[in-house]
Amino acid sequence: MNYQEVAERLMAMQPDPIPRYVLMKEYLGADLRSKEMQALYCQVCEHPRIRKIEAEQRPDGDWAPFHGNTEGKIRLLLNAGLDIQHPALKKARDYLVDLLEGRTSTGQGEKQDDPRWYSMMLEPLIAAAMLSLIDPQHELVQKHKKIWGGLAEKASEKGEYCLEADREAKAEHFGFKVKRPIPPFNYFNLLLLSPRSGRILSPETDQAIVKHALFNETALGYVYNERPGTCIPIGTKRRDSRDFWHWIRALSIIGQMDAWENIKEDYESFILGQRNENGLWELPGRFEFILSDRWQGKGKMIDSTIFVMRLLTGKKAF
Repeated sequence: MNYQEVAERLMAMQPDPIPRYVLMKEYLGADLRSKEMQALYCQVCEHPRIRKIEAEQRPDGDWAPFHGNTEGKIRLLLNAGLDIQHPALKKARDYLVDLLEGRTSTGQGEKQDDPRWYSMMLEPLIAAAMLSLIDPQHELVQKHKKIWGGLAEKASEKGEYCLEADREAKAEHFGFKVKRPIPPFNYFNLLLLSPRSGRILSPETDQAIVKHALFNETALGYVYNERPGTCIPIGTKRRDSRDFWHWIRALSIIGQMDAWENIKEDYESFILGQRNENGLWELPGRFEFILSDRWQGKGKMIDSTIFVMRLLTGKKAF
């Protein structure tokens, strides 16, 4: 499929500033230094949706609460195609660095059999994963990538994920044992361990993670609460993060791993078969990653198609 031609078709539909910028930046090879693109980028930055997110950002750089809200706002800013030097992303980056270096704390926690699970495991993993989306080569990303990559290798030493091996590896590293360790196919681990910020995993462990992520319905909880390895039609309407767009998002995250390259063909063929009579995708309802000013008419097709194309081309995953 020629995705440049699809992008040109979407451009002919006169998209709003944010999807127009995304199409020109990601699919049409536009010179970001040109006057046209700089003017368009200014429109994106001044868009009410972006301004609202900026206004909600706290002086320290986060959007309280950290777990859930800060992650979501970073995703929305990146979804709009903002440069990592945008003030809101720079402030978020600095906050994540402060968090990882112990200069600040979120004050959050979650019920677990050991309270250190959140402060020593989950929160640093979240911070490192989100920092990897903004500044993938940052030394703190690489530090935590090495830690979690090593834990993933120990949990998959025999080519298959082993829960007990995972528990033991994390107990040895963190100094305490929990019933529910954070597995290597967890959403934040997949972001952090993605080759996008450098390869850290052996091919065998990469493959074991992809296999378990695809065929375990609890692997990507909150992202997609079914087995991503099972294809579903675009018209599927189910509650609790089990519809088509959540499925596409799950595949886009898993698809950042190297092993996806060997198995993606059947999934891509199915997804291409979900286009409408115009050869574009049109999700049946609103979803998290809207780009257009209004979710109706052409905006639905433009945003839906960009969202699916990002999976098929490996452009974005968060």
